[in-house]
Amino acid sequence: MKKKDIPLILIFLSFILIVANIIKTDYHTIGFWLRVSSSLLLIIGMYLIIRNRKKER
Repeated sequence: MKKKDIPLILIFLSFILIVANIIKTDYHTIGFWLRVSSSLLLIIGMYLIIRNRKKER
């Protein structure tokens, strides 16, 4: 596994976690929103890393 593949893998796993949280949760409490927002922040962070690496090339 190359170093450049790790952000893409984390983005994919975060999408899976968001979908699993939506399917699994019957009611939307603060815990639900914290899990979803943390996954979204992880996706945004990994997107910024990928974009920054492309600019450096």
